[in-house]
Amino acid sequence: MNLKILLIIPLIFLGAISVKPPPVFEEDYQQYISMAEFNKKYIADLEKIKALGAPDSLAPLIYSKSVKYGFDSGVVTRLIKIESSFNKFALSNKGAIGLMQTTQSTCKAYNLEYSYEESVNIDNGLYILSDKLNQYGTLELALHSYNGGWKAVKYKFNSHYVKSILD
Repeated sequence: MNLKILLIIPLIFLGAISVKPPPVFEEDYQQYISMAEFNKKYIADLEKIKALGAPDSLAPLIYSKSVKYGFDSGVVTRLIKIESSFNKFALSNKGAIGLMQTTQSTCKAYNLEYSYEESVNIDNGLYILSDKLNQYGTLELALHSYNGGWKAVKYKFNSHYVKSILD
């Protein structure tokens, strides 16, 4: 056995020499922990979205758009469920289309593409909802406005709609 190794081993056990991984390994470890925590939350959110009735194919999109706009994925999922029952081809008698039931006039007012395409439609709806949140200050009032305009905010005639999304 090499004499150097025989001399170093007792020093390690006595604590005279520290055997710590280089700092780069510590950074990698912290990144690994962060990614593991993210994955755990991501999987839990996907399960929550699916438990609320969203098809498996829509769950990752709902999650990513929720994160992008800073909304709880459960709120976004319930909003889509109430607006369109997860039917990307939904069309209302007022011309609202897609998962988020956006209207042509609202999209035009916000300079957004009027589209059934899932990603675009969810982006549009959440962009509009974000603006309503900035305008009215609370998610409750923003949802009133999203569903029924300023009169709904003033008179709160669509309280069941809002309660269904927030519960």
